[in-house]
Amino acid sequence: MARNALSAYRGVAISLATLIGFLFMLVSCVRLQRVVARQQEHIALLEARAAAAVAVPPASAPPKPPPPAPAAAVAHPPMVYPVLHYLNLKAENVFRAVLMARHPKASKDTLVIEIGSNDGKQALWAAQQGYNVISFEPAPAGFKRCQALKEKAGTITGALEFRNVAISNTKGAVHFIDNGVVSRIVNASTSGAVKVRTTTLSEEVDSDIAFLKIDVEGHEMAVLQGMTELFERHTIEFILMEHNPTQIARHGYGTAAAVLALLHSKGYDLYDLRLFEFQGPSLKHVVSTEENRWRRPHHFLDLEAFFTPAQPASPWGAWTDIFAVRRPS
Repeated sequence: MARNALSAYRGVAISLATLIGFLFMLVSCVRLQRVVARQQEHIALLEARAAAAVAVPPASAPPKPPPPAPAAAVAHPPMVYPVLHYLNLKAENVFRAVLMARHPKASKDTLVIEIGSNDGKQALWAAQQGYNVISFEPAPAGFKRCQALKEKAGTITGALEFRNVAISNTKGAVHFIDNGVVSRIVNASTSGAVKVRTTTLSEEVDSDIAFLKIDVEGHEMAVLQGMTELFERHTIEFILMEHNPTQIARHGYGTAAAVLALLHSKGYDLYDLRLFEFQGPSLKHVVSTEENRWRRPHHFLDLEAFFTPAQPASPWGAWTDIFAVRRPS
């Protein structure tokens, strides 16, 4: 009798957890739709201000030549929009909310790319929604974990492929380390490092991408540099990537601001998702407070400086997540 009651309680608990999860995803989708609407309002306001700034002066005033800057540069200034970090949407929630919003269009022809599989759970979830997912994991141990996860999952609605290769800006090889929590590129002399093959995303993929997720611990610029042909030939609707100025500087592929500038030049509006990453007293200015929600820098160089204090509390530095939305052509 007691076992039956316990089983019934467990069933109710599982049902409630499922319902709460569904409601959470529904709220995230609604929030994301509001964000898109607010983005359009924000751009319209910028365009209105630009028009007012170049308005024709009164007849009594001497005529002035028109400003040399093109209208497009005013309508889409190089900045990280603040809209999303008022909603406190974390990266994994945005990833799921966007794919859920596109769910009616999901098919094995709709491609989702993940660079940096980690535990493979995000890729598996997307494939279970009906998407065609290709996930790159260079660390041999991490790749085996992902393969085991896929085999354990059984039947998948969409398609899922894990590839054991590192995505960079050229074909070659790098040394990699995976401690079970985080994996990254290291020097050849690092204890436990293994040699892995590198290639470019343009070499691996030759089709439109619905969603591109990048988590490469500071190697973002090299990944984007290896996407030149892909940007030219195909459409990538959304790009989500971790953004850590300290780790980007460690890799030596330009600056964090240059990474954002490159995405902007490819036709994307950028959003700062995460409110904070607190890692010690010297990063108190990054703590999520009402004041910092409104004062967080929005321009590329200012945002880079914001996440690189003079005395970092951790060698990993502080980071955020950048959500890039392709502007309508």
